[in-house]
Amino acid sequence: MKSKKSYQSTEEKLIKFLIGKYDKSSTNEVSISQHELPEIGLAEQEVIRTIYLLKEDGMFDVFHQSPHNDFSVFWKLTLKPRCVHYFEDKSKEQHKELKEWLWWGIPTALSIGALVVAIIAL
Repeated sequence: MKSKKSYQSTEEKLIKFLIGKYDKSSTNEVSISQHELPEIGLAEQEVIRTIYLLKEDGMFDVFHQSPHNDFSVFWKLTLKPRCVHYFEDKSKEQHKELKEWLWWGIPTALSIGALVVAIIAL
């Protein structure tokens, strides 16, 4: 049986990794070391760039990092609720968007169908 692979952005790959570490921790502090980079599936510079992007988005705070902006020492992050609940919130948002689309899409389709039938009947 084939497994269904879904596309994940670099941000989502890092968030998924961080949530996995969070789930195994007793606090909201997680660390990333050079040896864990293959597990994330991103190159070192991609991880660093993504950390800074997600930090700017308010997903977590960075309170320990390498002074050389690399993984010569581990990075320590404090995850915020927005990061911890990212996939739950994303799922809720997708469900909300579908519901909104159905809310206007079905009546619109029915109206167009009625208009087409009325035009044909003339």
